[in-house]
Amino acid sequence: MRGFYARQLDKVIEECDAGSFVRLTGWISQEELYQLYRTARAFIFPSLFEGFGIPPMEALACGIPTAVSNVEPICSNVGDGALRFDALNEGAIAQAIGMLMQDEALRKDLRIRARKQAQQFRWEGTARLTLASLEAAVQQDTP
Repeated sequence: MRGFYARQLDKVIEECDAGSFVRLTGWISQEELYQLYRTARAFIFPSLFEGFGIPPMEALACGIPTAVSNVEPICSNVGDGALRFDALNEGAIAQAIGMLMQDEALRKDLRIRARKQAQQFRWEGTARLTLASLEAAVQQDTP
């Protein structure tokens, strides 16, 4: 499932001699995803648009130090559990990555804040809110 810019990314990776530490996975199984989360030093999410942003929430739930683009609803969802950057600013992305790689105290603090933030997003709570919304809608339509 290679995206629109896959060829350009391949070229940049080759030009930068980054093939030994950059891997474009494409689609992966759930077990492979869990293995990546278990071994990740950081999670960087430079998305320009998201409906909710499940990958950052998965990273937070795993306690991975995370940096995300400053777009909604990602910012609201991650709260203070992640660093934020302008995804259109390469310097800002590089700065966030550098902070996550070099500042061990920040990494430790983010692990704690990440898990705390992720606790707010449980399927049980989501189901309750959905049910309450549906019940409210039914009551409004009932004469």
